[in-house]
Amino acid sequence: MFLRFTVSVRDHASQVPKGVFLAAYELLEDIEAPPYSREQTRDHLDWFRANLAVPTCLKKGRYPHAVCWFRPTAGEHIARIWELAWVLRGADLRVLLHKARDPGRVVYADHVQVAAMPDGRGGRPQIRRVREIP
Repeated sequence: MFLRFTVSVRDHASQVPKGVFLAAYELLEDIEAPPYSREQTRDHLDWFRANLAVPTCLKKGRYPHAVCWFRPTAGEHIARIWELAWVLRGADLRVLLHKARDPGRVVYADHVQVAAMPDGRGGRPQIRRVREIP
């Protein structure tokens, strides 16, 4: 199963729930957020900047509607994203975990993640389960 972590707000570009990375960058800019939340968020984002490639299709703006999913084999990255999700949850954001066998039409892939078009191959991704992170 591919995994995607989101918050309960829709992204205007993709029209699917906003991913936790976008939510984390917004938290960094929120001057009303507690300093410790911003510091923890910054630490997690620094780790991801060093250890997770930004899909080339997103950098070039070729597929602005693509969304990213972790491969089930991306153990360390998934552990780190859980930590970031808990930081966001502590900042009163509703965080959701999506699981899908088929994330859509894949437009980028590496050993950790795929970027897929949410409207690929027969419509929306085949999401098997969504649950809120407590």
